[in-house]
Amino acid sequence: MRSGSEGETLPIWDLSTAYPSFDAPEFGDAKQHLREVIDALSSALETATAVLDRLEDIIHLYNESSDLYEDLYAFAYTQFSADTRDEAAQREIGRLEEIGLALKDVKVRFRAALAGHEKDHDGSIDRTLRENPELEEYRFFLEEQLELARKQMSPAEESLAADLSRCGGDSWERLQESLLSNLSWQWDEATGERKTVTELRSLAMNPDRSIRARAFEKELEAWRSVEIPMAFSLNGVKGFATTLNTRRGYESTLARSIIQSRISNATLESLLAVMRESLPLFRSYFKAKAAAIGVERLAFYDIFAPVGRESEQWPFERARSMIEEQFRAFSPEMGSMAKRAFEERWIDARPRAGKVGGAYCITFPLTRSSRVLCNYNGSFSGLTNV
Repeated sequence: MRSGSEGETLPIWDLSTAYPSFDAPEFGDAKQHLREVIDALSSALETATAVLDRLEDIIHLYNESSDLYEDLYAFAYTQFSADTRDEAAQREIGRLEEIGLALKDVKVRFRAALAGHEKDHDGSIDRTLRENPELEEYRFFLEEQLELARKQMSPAEESLAADLSRCGGDSWERLQESLLSNLSWQWDEATGERKTVTELRSLAMNPDRSIRARAFEKELEAWRSVEIPMAFSLNGVKGFATTLNTRRGYESTLARSIIQSRISNATLESLLAVMRESLPLFRSYFKAKAAAIGVERLAFYDIFAPVGRESEQWPFERARSMIEEQFRAFSPEMGSMAKRAFEERWIDARPRAGKVGGAYCITFPLTRSSRVLCNYNGSFSGLTNV
């Protein structure tokens, strides 16, 4: 059991409000309902003479199937990411991905049908919405689907790509997560104590420079021990994505990321320009920090070092109060959401073997809730990941 500060037990999340377990009737019923909704969506696309004839029904089924799949997958993935050795979670992810193939297929067909309608009627989405004003509320969604349709392979090719991804890019990604979450390295030869790479990384904020340096070297040693499978994982994920992006007609993987992020090239260039312009300020800060901690030049393991003789500790309860207070200062609704997240145990903060590193947030649409995974270390920097 790990703790954020001495004597403190950190929380782990409660997933039972989503589903009691993989074997629970609620989980099985939700999977069956997902299959039925996907079938209904598929039938709607087959029987509609034109995609807009039943657009509102189709979008309703589209949203319902998407929410069901996201909810079920979130439950399986949170179980897996909290313990990548959980074989039941691994199996369930595989089963859900198999169901998800049919969902991906109908979404591909919907985009193709929508694009076909636009081509056959020789009109833009603006013209379509002028003729059907009741569909105006779906403008953004329809425009985005048409954009994706232009970057889509044939339905048969997309179906094959989705199926192959399970043993391609997705599988390589799962390997990387499993390696990272279970990797540890010897910390103390005398006692045989080992630390996970997540624990070693958290020592980058330790006030003792010798400990930071030692943790940095130990972490590098740990990564070198798995550099070959990690390299294959990275190449597998990125190679798979690059191949598909090329086949879909994207100029580059970056071009696809821009569309996914719903920004333009100009927006990205503006962001990068501001970063470049700000580099002198960051360099000045690092020089000042080096002087403050008494070194000529910062090493990598000094970047996150605390400044000052005493390092202020942030017990988890104090972090909770800080987060709720700051959220509420911005918006009462945000403050209430933060309070609910802590009270209903949405947060898994306890570092432990088998748990993935870093932090993420995942949504459970059906219960209108989220879950937050982090590895809290009792520092102010760790507070920002909660």
